[in-house]
Amino acid sequence: MRYIYLPLLLFCFNYAAFAQERVVNYDEAKVGEYTLPEILTASDNKKVKGVKAWERQRRPEILKLFENEVYGEVPKAYDKLEFTVTNSDDQAMGGKASMKEVRILVSKGQESVDINLVLFVPTEEKKPVPAFLLINNRSARNTSASRDTLSGFWPAETVINAGYAVAAFQVNDAAPDNKEK
Repeated sequence: MRYIYLPLLLFCFNYAAFAQERVVNYDEAKVGEYTLPEILTASDNKKVKGVKAWERQRRPEILKLFENEVYGEVPKAYDKLEFTVTNSDDQAMGGKASMKEVRILVSKGQESVDINLVLFVPTEEKKPVPAFLLINNRSARNTSASRDTLSGFWPAETVINAGYAVAAFQVNDAAPDNKEK
C-alpha cells in the first residue's frame, strides 16, 4: 500500500473507489434490501445518550466506517514530501487568477507517488483566501490548467469569481486503482 500524506489534502484523500467504472441501476426492482444502521446506536448495540457519549464513542465509529468504506485511510507518516512548481501563469483565466501547476512527490520507504496539482488563486484578493479542492475522478480535461475545456463538474471560473482559490488533482495520481499496490 502506498503511504501518502499531504496536509493540504487531509480529509479529501484516497477516492480510489470513485475511479472505478460504475454500473448504474435505474430499475428500482433490482435494488437489494439494505437497512442503514441506527445513528444513535453504537456498535456494541448500546444507545448513545448525550453529546459526550456521541463524541467519545459513536462519532469515531462512524468516521472509521467512512475511512474503511468510502475515503480510505489517511496515511500517518511519510519520509519525504517535495513540492515543485512545474508551470505558472500570473494571467490565467483572462487575468482573474494566477495559476500554478505543482508536482508533489510523496515518499515512504522505497515507494513514492507523484501528485500533479493545479491551483488557481484569484488575483483580486490581496490576502490569503480559502480554497476548494477537487480530487478529479473524471477526465483530466475537466481540470486542465489551460482551461481549454470548461466543465460544470469543476467550475473553477465561478469559484475564482467568488473570491476563492480552487485546486485539483487526478484521483489516480494519489491512489491508483491497482489491487497489487
